[in-house]
Amino acid sequence: MSKDISIVFKSQDQLSQSILQMKQKVNEFGKDIADYRKIQDKAFGEKAKLQLDARKAKEELKELNKLIKQGKEGSEEAFIKKQKEINQMSEGMKRYNKIINDANKAEKDLHTTRSRNANDPNNYNSNNPNIAKQLVQAGMLKELGNSMGNYMGATLTSKYGDRLGNEIGGAISSTLSGVFMGGMVGGPIGAAIGGVIGLGTGVINAFTEEKKDKDNYFRDEVKSIYSKVDELTNDGLQNGKELAKQRENDIIAFKTILGGKYKANNFIDATEKFASKTPFQQVELLSLSKGMMTYGYNQDEIIPNLTKLGDAFSALGINSDGKKASITALGRMKSSGKTTLENINILQDKGIDAVGILAEKMETTKAKVYEMISKGAIDGADTARTIIDAVGEKYKGAMEEFSQTTSGLESTLADLKSRGDRAEGNGFNQERKKGIKAEIMYLEQLKTKDREYIGQYKASLKNKEEELIRSTIESAKKSEDYRKAVAKGDGAEIGKILADAQTKAMIEWNNSPEMQKLHEAELSRLKATQKYIADSGEYVLFGRKMHEQFNKGWDSVKTAETKSSINLNMNGYERYTRYAYNYSKNKHASGINRVPVDNYPALLHEDEQVLTADEAKQLRNKSKGGKIENLTININGNGRDDEALANLVVTKINNAMEKIA
Repeated sequence: MSKDISIVFKSQDQLSQSILQMKQKVNEFGKDIADYRKIQDKAFGEKAKLQLDARKAKEELKELNKLIKQGKEGSEEAFIKKQKEINQMSEGMKRYNKIINDANKAEKDLHTTRSRNANDPNNYNSNNPNIAKQLVQAGMLKELGNSMGNYMGATLTSKYGDRLGNEIGGAISSTLSGVFMGGMVGGPIGAAIGGVIGLGTGVINAFTEEKKDKDNYFRDEVKSIYSKVDELTNDGLQNGKELAKQRENDIIAFKTILGGKYKANNFIDATEKFASKTPFQQVELLSLSKGMMTYGYNQDEIIPNLTKLGDAFSALGINSDGKKASITALGRMKSSGKTTLENINILQDKGIDAVGILAEKMETTKAKVYEMISKGAIDGADTARTIIDAVGEKYKGAMEEFSQTTSGLESTLADLKSRGDRAEGNGFNQERKKGIKAEIMYLEQLKTKDREYIGQYKASLKNKEEELIRSTIESAKKSEDYRKAVAKGDGAEIGKILADAQTKAMIEWNNSPEMQKLHEAELSRLKATQKYIADSGEYVLFGRKMHEQFNKGWDSVKTAETKSSINLNMNGYERYTRYAYNYSKNKHASGINRVPVDNYPALLHEDEQVLTADEAKQLRNKSKGGKIENLTININGNGRDDEALANLVVTKINNAMEKIA
């Protein structure tokens, strides 16, 4: 592993702490924005390095698979260790993703906080000293309004969270600033107007920021889930392809050991089922099985003996190396027919009291057993069988109990996931074989004279380039400056002259007819590529479509049902800001003939009447069926402009129609 993962986690913690510190103390707007972006850039860079390390580690995992197949000692432990590193790298990348998202959110929050403090002064004539004085006073009062809004926002944030606190704080800040600035210019009336305008501005800004915020979270979540699913899918296929390859190799190996493909398939299926119910990994089981078969155990003995030994291994907490060493010791004694102290000690060191088991079986002391072992008086096959039966009886059920622990369940889950991955990988490999075979057949029949010509051409270019460099350097060595430098022993000048010669040669070579021909061919290929894409490259638009789709917000997927659901879940303030925003668009002082949609917001006035849908329908039907002979309307248009007069006419007509109905 090219990088200690603990160092990565420590670096990530430092980045997270930097974000927290900047949130706690914001002094310079531009500086903090830059710092947040530096954190994101650093996290992106470190994540990319980690991704490269993970890719290398996966390649190493493939090599370890090959070593496991070859039965290399320690390869299984190395495989497990490497897989653990990959898992840690995956966790590290997730943490970097969180740091990037946190920094991005912190930057946006800072924008939100500062935006309500931004000055938006009106255009005043600076030549008028009174107006200039008012501007200064209004600016100071505006700052006071901002400060009070910030205080209220901080108080509300402490109680209700930053989103609601920022929104209400911004609305209060805008309202107070409008009151103070309006009051400076227009007295009490100006203060009232300024307050209304400030409140409206604050509400609309809050609604806008709320919408942006929701869209950002929506986009981030879409990208996150899409990327995770894509990553899981790709990782599952890659892992499955390797597992399927290994399964093919295992079938070949066990076909040789067991004497037929049918027996090999049955045995491998049996180990797969055994692994799915026990803490054993199937890769580990197959390796141990090969070892046992090598020492003379037949196919029918493997699973029963591994069940007994598995109970002991689970109870004693023996790792993969210990399992392999224990089975090797038992196998040697079985195949050799000799009980040796060397093999007995291996078992003793792993926590299996082999001497005690033999002493109990022979009804003697441990000292006597050691004496008999040293004389070679105990049969090795009997010893192996006695030990396996004894630990199986003593620790019976331990493997089943261990399989229900977190570690055991994780092992079972890993086996089941691997089975699914292998099925997908096998499907891919079987279909891919057809293409590989077709490509092999194609390459076997392919004549290679054309490739030979290409190679000759590339070599000729290289030869001519080196020839030009050599001749240019030789010409430089014959120059007067070179001879003088050599005479003086001036190494710096000699190096400069030779370097200049090489530079000159390279430039001349790039301008040579040979290179010009090559450049023209490359340019022609580029133009042809552009033409082909222009003619039939609709797929290029796919990237743009994906980019546009990723950047869409909530509104792109809302249906009438989801909109209704979202409105029901909105808190009071959200509903207030949304309706306040819509009020600014839906003004019907002269009335409206028909409400266009459900939940339509509108501002009603005193003495106005709102009808139900049925009542409105009856009114319309009466209006259509009735006949109006004379309709007299009295209007006083004094002091009204054209628009006001038109609105008054419409209102009078509506009132008259209602009376007739």
